[in-house]
Amino acid sequence: MTQNSVTPRPRYTFQRSSLYYFRYTLLPDISKVVGKQGLRYSLKTGYVKHAEIRSEEQISVIFFPNQKILGIITQHWDLKYRLTR
Repeated sequence: MTQNSVTPRPRYTFQRSSLYYFRYTLLPDISKVVGKQGLRYSLKTGYVKHAEIRSEEQISVIFFPNQKILGIITQHWDLKYRLTR
């Protein structure tokens, strides 16, 4: 049996009690300016599938802030597709 060479995508969600939260660790240069080591906040859902979709939305806003509107439209249709599967 061969090993899978695909690197797994990082997870930005964690569960506390019955809710899922988003967590992103900032780079040291940015954390000095912001005054925080990372971003953490509630995704306001208890469903893992919804939490992962919402965290992906947050990551896209962090990495591609200039494409926010295009990203929102794309994510809307992607979310609608995922939730109806």
